[in-house]
Amino acid sequence: IHLEEWDEAAISIDAARKAMDSRFTALLAESYKRAYPSMVAAQTLSELEEIVSFRQFELRAKHRLHTTGPLETKKARQHLTDVWRKRLDGCRVDAEVHSEILAVRSLVLGPADEVDATITLSALSRQAEAYQLAERTLLDPLTQMKVSLNSPIFGVGTPSDLRVGLIINPGESADSLVNKDVVRIRSGPVYEQYCQHLFTEAGGEETLFVQHKLYFAYIKHLWATERRDEAMTRLSLLCNIVDLTTHYGDATLSNELRIKCWLRYGDWKLALNPPGSDLPENLATDVLVSYKRATDVAVSDNYRAFHSWALINFRLAEQLNDKDRGMSPTKTSSMIQHHVIAAVKAFVRAISVGTKRWSASVQQDLLNLLSCLFKYGELDDVSRTINEGLESIEIEAWLGVLPQLLARIHIKSPSVRSVLHPLLVRLGTKHPQAMMYPLSVLLKSPVTDRKVAAESLMNSLKAHSNALIEESLMVSSELIRVAILWLESWHEGLEDASRL
Repeated sequence: IHLEEWDEAAISIDAARKAMDSRFTALLAESYKRAYPSMVAAQTLSELEEIVSFRQFELRAKHRLHTTGPLETKKARQHLTDVWRKRLDGCRVDAEVHSEILAVRSLVLGPADEVDATITLSALSRQAEAYQLAERTLLDPLTQMKVSLNSPIFGVGTPSDLRVGLIINPGESADSLVNKDVVRIRSGPVYEQYCQHLFTEAGGEETLFVQHKLYFAYIKHLWATERRDEAMTRLSLLCNIVDLTTHYGDATLSNELRIKCWLRYGDWKLALNPPGSDLPENLATDVLVSYKRATDVAVSDNYRAFHSWALINFRLAEQLNDKDRGMSPTKTSSMIQHHVIAAVKAFVRAISVGTKRWSASVQQDLLNLLSCLFKYGELDDVSRTINEGLESIEIEAWLGVLPQLLARIHIKSPSVRSVLHPLLVRLGTKHPQAMMYPLSVLLKSPVTDRKVAAESLMNSLKAHSNALIEESLMVSSELIRVAILWLESWHEGLEDASRL
C-alpha cells in the first residue's frame, strides 16, 4: 500500500483472508472469546481494503483524473474517519485490540486525526501495566508533529517578563476568593500577540488544541506513574497557557480542556494533603483558585466543576465550624456564612445540570444541600439563597431524599421551616402518593412537635388530594388494627395506666 501497488495489495489481502479461514471457523465453533483475535484480524483486512479504495480515490483527485476535488476528498476522509470511530467504539476495551486497529489506520490517519483514540489506547495500556507503551503512545504523535515537551506552547520556557498566568493579590484570603471575582487572567495587546505567536508556531489553533490534549494526557500519565512533582509543575504551566489560548482563541474549542486542567490541578492539590487533616490556608487558597477558574461563567453546564467548587466550600465551612482558629466569633461566623452560601449556589447549579450519568453524585449533592440548610440555615442569607435556588431544581429530584426531609419536619427554626415546609407542600402537590405513607406514620408519632407539623402538612394536602388522603389514612388504621391483637392492646393499656 505504501508503494501504491494496489493489485498486489488486493491479492495479498485475499491470500491472508483465505489462510485464516479454517482456523477462524474452528475457533468460532469453540467460543466467541477465543475467536475474537481472529475477528479483529479479519476486520483489519477489511479496513485495508477501505484504505486501498480511499487512496486510489485520493490519487485520482490529485492527478485530476476524476471530477472530484479537494472538497470531495476531505468529505470522503471525514466519512471514513467517522465510520472507523463508531466501529472502534464497539470493539473490546483492550489495549492489544486497539493497538492493532490503530496501527492499520495510521496508513491514512495522521497523529492529529484520532487523538481521542490515541489517548484511550494510552489509558488502556497503563491499566494493563504496559507503562512504556502508554508513554510512547502519547509521545510519538507529538514527535511526528515536531513538538518538544519543553516547548513554549506548553508553558515551558515562557519569557519571564511576560508573566503569563492569573492576577491574584499576595494577601488575598480564601474568604475573598469566594465572594469576589479576584481571579482573572492577565490580558492586553502583548498577551494577544504572544497567543497568536503560539497559534502560528503550533500550525493553527486546532493543531495546538490537539497538542494540548496529548500533553494533558501525558501529564496524567506522569501522575499515575508516581512522578507527581513533575506532573504538578507541568500542569500548573499548562493551565495558564490554556487559559490564555481560550481567552484569545476559539473558546468553544478548548473550554472543556481548560475546565479539565483546572479541576485536575485542584484534585491533585487536595490529594497531596494527608487524608483526614485540615486544609492549610495556602493550600485552601490554591484549591479555591483552581475550582473557581473551572466554574467560569463562560461555561455554565459543567457538572463536575460546580460539584467540586461546592464540596471544597462545604468542607472549609465544616472545618471552620469545628475548629477555633483564634479569630473573633463575628469574623468566623462571617467566613462560614460566605463559604456556605457559595456551596449552596454551587450545589444548586450542580443538581440542576446533573444528568443520569452523575445520578449517584447528584444524590450526594442533595444531601449536602440539606446539611447546609439544617446546620447553617439560621445564618444570614443562607435560607434565602436556598429558597432562590429551589426554583431551578426539578421537584422530582427531591423524591430520593424525602425521608431526610420528613425526619426534620418538626424543626423549630423559622428560617429552616421557611424552606422545608413550602418544599414539602410543592412536593405533595406534584406527587401526593409519595407523601401518604410516611406522613401517616408521623401522625402517630409520640413527639408532639412532629405530630403537629405532620397534621399541618396533611391539612395543606387535603385541599387538592382529599380522597387520596382519606383512603390512605383508612388503609393505615386498618393495617394497625389487623396487626395488633386485643391482648396486646389490653396489656399496653394496663402498662400506661400503671405509670399514672
